Order: sequence, then structure tokens, then C-alpha cells
Amino acid sequence: MELLPLTANQRVICILLLNVLYCCILIYIRYYEVLHAIIVGDTILQDKAEQSRNSKDLYGNETEVIVPLPADVLELEVSMNASGVVLHVNRNMVYKDINRTMPWGKRRERLHAGVHVVILHQLTGALMRAESFMTWQPSNHLMLATMLKTINDGRLCLLIGVPEFTMHLKLDTMRVIQDLGSSFIEKVTLKDAWFMVIKKGEKSLHEAIVTSKQPGGNLTFKEVSPLKVHVTLQKSSEDVECNWYKTAGMEQHAAFCNSYGGYGSFCSCHQPWMSTPAVSYVMHEKIPIAIVTAKRLPNVLRQIDSIRNSPGGWETPIAIYVDGINHEAQELGEILHIPVFFHQRNGPHGAPVNVKIAQHMAFTLEHVFQLFPEVDKAIILEDDLQLAPDFIPFFQQTASILDGDPNLLCVNAYNYNSFNHTSYDPIRLYRVHSVPAYGWMVRRTWAKKMLDIWPNATQDVDWDLYVRNTGFLGNWDIIIPEVPRTKHRNGRCEVPGTGIQQDKFSGFLTFRTNQEVEAIPSGSAVSDAQIYYEHHMNIIDNAIVVNITQHPCEVNPLPTYKTNESYVIYMNQPHEGSPTYFVLAHCLGINERDAHESLELMFTFPFYGNQVYLIACPNSRSPFCYTKDTSVIYDGNKDDLAYARQHPLRTNGYGLSYYVRVPAESVEQEVNLMNLLEIVLS
Repeated sequence: MELLPLTANQRVICILLLNVLYCCILIYIRYYEVLHAIIVGDTILQDKAEQSRNSKDLYGNETEVIVPLPADVLELEVSMNASGVVLHVNRNMVYKDINRTMPWGKRRERLHAGVHVVILHQLTGALMRAESFMTWQPSNHLMLATMLKTINDGRLCLLIGVPEFTMHLKLDTMRVIQDLGSSFIEKVTLKDAWFMVIKKGEKSLHEAIVTSKQPGGNLTFKEVSPLKVHVTLQKSSEDVECNWYKTAGMEQHAAFCNSYGGYGSFCSCHQPWMSTPAVSYVMHEKIPIAIVTAKRLPNVLRQIDSIRNSPGGWETPIAIYVDGINHEAQELGEILHIPVFFHQRNGPHGAPVNVKIAQHMAFTLEHVFQLFPEVDKAIILEDDLQLAPDFIPFFQQTASILDGDPNLLCVNAYNYNSFNHTSYDPIRLYRVHSVPAYGWMVRRTWAKKMLDIWPNATQDVDWDLYVRNTGFLGNWDIIIPEVPRTKHRNGRCEVPGTGIQQDKFSGFLTFRTNQEVEAIPSGSAVSDAQIYYEHHMNIIDNAIVVNITQHPCEVNPLPTYKTNESYVIYMNQPHEGSPTYFVLAHCLGINERDAHESLELMFTFPFYGNQVYLIACPNSRSPFCYTKDTSVIYDGNKDDLAYARQHPLRTNGYGLSYYVRVPAESVEQEVNLMNLLEIVLS
């Protein structure tokens, strides 16, 4: 058969078709890489089969001979799926987080899901720190960003995204990861699995992603693609050894920084952290601080820095109480010359978080008074708090108030109603029937009374609410400041729901940031219960009574500008759980979570600078219910509460939008990981 010669046009078409075919082959290769792990950086990717050689034993059977690793490489192997993550370094397992779950509502939450950060020594591969962040709930991404910024240059850092980790991984934290060298972090979607290893301060060494598959565009598909990465890295040719490592007297500090990661300026090569004495301050009495922690030791270090930079901080004794044995804490305490004590629980293995916290708090409360037998008071400080500059002076000035009234349980540094429009005066104090919380000072006698009724190891309760609600302690009060001296850093990583609390509530509370120490009057009315009651009863008697005739979220019943007047709202509130207070709380932008910061169901706060009183009425046990006119008593019901929740005065940041992977419209779109769909829920 004779072949006819091609015309010029046909030759052009053939050439174009060959080019298209060539491009398709290249795209397919790239496409294959994307779906099975996208690799970037200067690394050597090896399959496990390449690590061994087949040989035969005396009987002719195939055997596997493990080839020794070269001395100048680090071999990393990461395996992850819906059940968790396992990391091997040089064939030794150094980190595992598998099937860590807990009941939450009607389901079990996977606490191992989220972004895991593992810091390795760049020469030895030794584990220096490992933490996980539940970025599937709000605010945890902020803690992740903070930790990434505290990793010292030169260290190897592994970031492992275990599905589901993207739900609340916000853009600002993605930018931090992107600055570290990530090419894919802004393109991850729901149910994707992701991994990256970097050398901090230099470049990304390796990155991999396995994209989720949503069959037929089904966005509720629950399957999670596994990811396994096996990579060999060339060891650093130079150690990160700071000039001060060999300075006389700094050897222990240097050894610590060469063993543990995530301490930021404490281990900086440029200028290692050293606390400097704060301004002088007249100390009225010795009040030690007991810092309660488990493993968040970088947080503890920041607190110690804040304490020692506070006036009187160097004169204030500190002790660290750790839940479980922790050599890192012991070494840190030795460097800082602070005693460290370990609580070894005798309860059942795998006890609920509330039980662990309660038992550790009881251990701390008892031991700190044994450690300092000469003191009358101690400050209990949780490790997730940021401290105001005048933290020490605040407690020094309020200590005498506890001496004068046996019905005062403690002084809190925290206030649940300290929002921008309700918190103004840094020296004003209130008496409330609340809970010891978030930095609190207690006398020895009251600590003993609390421990006598403390929940035991079988009771899964919040210890603070338990102490408040038992009623065994009688008619006691707590002193709180209008402007708090502590603030939550972020939600706890290990407790689901705390990120939501941070995003919706704690993150909006105000905090004392002024460096100046203001004197709290020693003769304050708060120090005497009778004078305090009479003071507020007199104000209420002369206050403007607010008669609410429309839903308070539709028409705000109070002025939002300063009038130099006081206002009282009488409300039908037979008990703390009744809906009326919560309707008003949403509409006035105060604490809508609970009603436990009142004095005999009288709540008071400065609303845009004008003192407001919410008073339960009729209430047989309240001396504050003056009105005889029942028509001015506001009565909110469940429907009013539902409306208030939808129309609050104070809108929170708990909005939710995330991305899912959808079927690609083109190969190019899928290759570039652009087959995304944003889902906006609120």
C-alpha cells in the first residue's frame, strides 16, 4: 500500500498533536505526584525496599538484611491516617499519637487530629519537643503560630497535619507556615493529609500532601486518605552552638537549650533571656506563687518572666507544680533557681481530664502551704494565663482585705464581665459569690476548708464549680477587680470546646496593660461586708429604674454614652438558671455563659461608664429588691432567649468558613490544587 505524502497543513497538525501528547504525558506525571504526595525541596526520597537487600539463608530462604544508615544522614518516616500519627527517626519510633479520643456530647472526638509540631536536633535527630494543636476548633491556630515563632533557628521542625486539621486553621497562621517555606498550606482542604519538614531559618526541605476525595462531589464523605512519607536528610555540617554556650556559669543553660526546643529568646544565640530586676516595691507580706502545670513549660517560663518583671517580683517566692514526672521541668527549675514538685496520681489510668486537673490542684493547694509554713496566703496560678504588669502589687494591696473578713474565700485576678464597655476603673473591686479562678489568692485557713470538701478521684466534675455549689462553705464571697490582672492566652489544646470558649468569650475580655501601679484604697468599702451592702443599697435606692417594654435586643434599654447616672433593672430570676438574666446578658453584652458572678443575685457593672444593677426580684433572700411595682420587673422567657442569642449586643468572632476538595474541572486545576470550594457557615 502506497503512503501518500503529507501536505503542509497535515504536517503542522501532526506536530501539534505530538506536542499535545507530550504535554499530556508531563501533566500526567505531575498529576500522579500530586495525588500520591507532592515532593518539593532538596531531599532524597527512598522507598523502604531500597533500605534492604535480599539474601538467602543456609536453607535457601529469602531473608532481609538491613543496611546500616550512613552516619551523615537522618532518616524520617511519618505515617498518618484517621487513627493518628507515628514518627520514626533513624528507624526508632520517637513520637506517636494514636487513637486519643474522648466523649464529647453524643460522639467521640479525635484529639489526635490537628497539626503536630515536632522539633528535632539537626545533628542527632533527638526529639526536643512535640506538641499537637487541635486546629479543628477555634483559637488553637493561635497557639500553633506562637509555638512556630519560638523555635530557634537551625533546628529541624516537622509539621504534620492529621485530618481533620483544616477547619479552623486561619489565614494568619497559614501565612506563618507559608513564611517557613510551605507551598501548599493555603491549598489544603477538609480531610487532606499534609506534611512538611523545615530547617528553621533556612528553607523547606520536604513537603507532601494527599488530597481528599469526595466521590460525586459528596461533601459529607468521611473517608480520610492516609499519608506515608519516607525521607532521608543530610545532617547539618555545622552545629547550632551559640557563643555564650561556653561562658562560665552558663553551661547548664546551654545544655538545656541543646536538649529542648520551643523556648524562643531563652535560648537565643543573639541574647539569651535573662530576667532583670523590676522597679522597687514595698512588700507588705510574703505571698508565694504556686504555678500549676503539666507540660506547657514555655508558657510557665513566660509567666515567670512576667512575675519577675512586675514590681516586687524578685521578692516573691515561686514554686512550680507539675502533673507527673518531668525532667525538663526539673532542669528548667534548676536554671531559674525555682523549686519544682511532681504530682504522681494514684487514680485509675486514663482518668477524665477534669479528674486529673482537680487532683493536681488539690496537691498544689496543700503542698504550697507545707512548703512555706510561715505564710498566711498563697497565689494559685494556672499556666495558660497572661499576667498584667501590676500582677504582684494587685495581690499585695488586696491581701489585707482577706485579713479583715472571715467570710472572704479568696481574691481573684479575673472578672467574667470585663468587656470593653463594662470595664474601666483599675482600682475598683467587687464582692461576688463566684469561683476561685485564673490567678487567685487564698488564706491557709480557707485552703484547708476547701480541701476538706474536695471532689475525690472518682468524681468527674469541675473542681471550682463543685466547691461553689456544694454549699458546705456557707455564705462566703470572693473579691474581683473591675479590670482583670490575668487573661487567657488561648484555649487548652487537650480540652475540646475551650477553643470555642476563647473565640466566643475569653478573647473579648479586657486586661490591665498599663505599667503604672495604682494604689487601691485600703479603706475600700469592699473590705467590710456591711458597709459594702449599704453602699450599693444606697446607690440602688437612688438609681433610675429601667422599665423594659420591648425586647432588650431590639431596643437597648440603657444609654450607650456616659450620663453620670446609675440604672437598675429588676428581673424575674428565681434562681441562677432562669432565662431572664441570660436574655439581658446577650442584649447588654455581658457574661452570657453563666450567672455565677453575683452577690445574692445582684449583678453590677459600668455599662458604657454608667453603673448598672441587674437585681433578681422578687427574691426573698435578696436585700436589693426594693421595688413594690411588679410592672417594672422584666420577665424573659425561652423564646426571648432564643431571639437574644441571634441578636446579641456583643458579636463574637466565632465565624466559620472552610474549604473542601471538589471534582476538578480540568487536569491543570487539579495539578495546581485549585479544585477548592469555600463553605461559609456563619
